[in-house]
Amino acid sequence: MGAKDAVLRTAGSLSTYVRNNPEIVNRATDIWAENNRLSKEIKKLELQNAVQIQKITQRYELCRDVLTQIFAERSTALMAHYKTLDQALASDDRELIIVSLKGISSIVSQNPLESFAEFTKALDNEDEVLNLDF
Repeated sequence: MGAKDAVLRTAGSLSTYVRNNPEIVNRATDIWAENNRLSKEIKKLELQNAVQIQKITQRYELCRDVLTQIFAERSTALMAHYKTLDQALASDDRELIIVSLKGISSIVSQNPLESFAEFTKALDNEDEVLNLDF
């Protein structure tokens, strides 16, 4: 009796078992169908996940760029006012000193994050149309 005989005997026993227990085949078929359904669901979720990650990444990059631009503009404006103030102090030009200080004060008193909060609120609202004011 060789390995071939043992395999044939096992296959025969399995075949007999399946014939005598048809619910096993039904359960295996149900399990296979559920596995296929879940595999499709997993692929769908993976695709949705990739799309959401892309949206989050794009939103992060947009917000980062907007904040960078806001603070860069602020910095540039402040530097210009301070340069003018230095020149006004050097020439003892009182009117220019006052104008420079008012300019600095108006920039410093504004909270750039308030406008950013409005921007992100509008960005979050898919029904709102964004108006670009150039």
